[in-house]
Amino acid sequence: MVLPFVWMVSTALKTSEETFVYPPTLIPRIVTLQNFARAWRAAPFGRYFVNSIVVSVTITLSQLLLCSLAGFVFAKFRFWGRDVLFTLVLAKLMIPIQVLIVPLYLLVIRVHLKDTLMGIILPDMMGAFGIFMLRQFIMSLPDELMDSARLDGCSDLGIFWRIILPLIRPALSTFAIIIFMNIWNDFLWPLIVISSPDKRTLPLGLAVFADEYLTSYNLAMAGALIVLIPVIVVFAVFQRQIIESVARSGLREG
Repeated sequence: MVLPFVWMVSTALKTSEETFVYPPTLIPRIVTLQNFARAWRAAPFGRYFVNSIVVSVTITLSQLLLCSLAGFVFAKFRFWGRDVLFTLVLAKLMIPIQVLIVPLYLLVIRVHLKDTLMGIILPDMMGAFGIFMLRQFIMSLPDELMDSARLDGCSDLGIFWRIILPLIRPALSTFAIIIFMNIWNDFLWPLIVISSPDKRTLPLGLAVFADEYLTSYNLAMAGALIVLIPVIVVFAVFQRQIIESVARSGLREG
């Protein structure tokens, strides 16, 4: 599992001549960082970075808020049709994205969001997986916490903000990692929506870059590593957040 990543880093640090050496070497004889600078100048990766960050961060924050609110309602409130609505949410998990592409594309065109970042963001601002995951986590919280808060005059929204969210931080951190990585690496939907070069996300830009520099494996690997580094950083940050959340979210007595 680790070997492809190690080989990518090794190739990104090699000179063009050494990438074609036979037998291939894992440790570069001459380590160079010029590949990253050349790859960065060869394609507008800065613009791709900004586009990907806007799309990924917006969708992640939106899903964290909306899915946690929906999960809170499904887990702690009783209303007519609740079970039917939740069954429909679960049914959405069984529908592959390929089935939804055509109607989503027609909807994006109708609301004039074709070739815009909002056209990428809008369909993913809320997801069935997040509702299901956070609902299951919130169900494990005792109802007595909410009852005590209501006796103190706290509103339902205040209960959600002051009690539920702090206690589900481990689930939110895990969900944030999953969503951010999926959106950051998403290729199919941005490929369909975006047609302007300056609005490409990193996966789209990397695909075009790899086609243009197919024989320059060191530049292609350097570009791939540039795309991968933010995902590794986000994973490391939220991984630490999960550990801290688990340690601090225990229910204390007295």
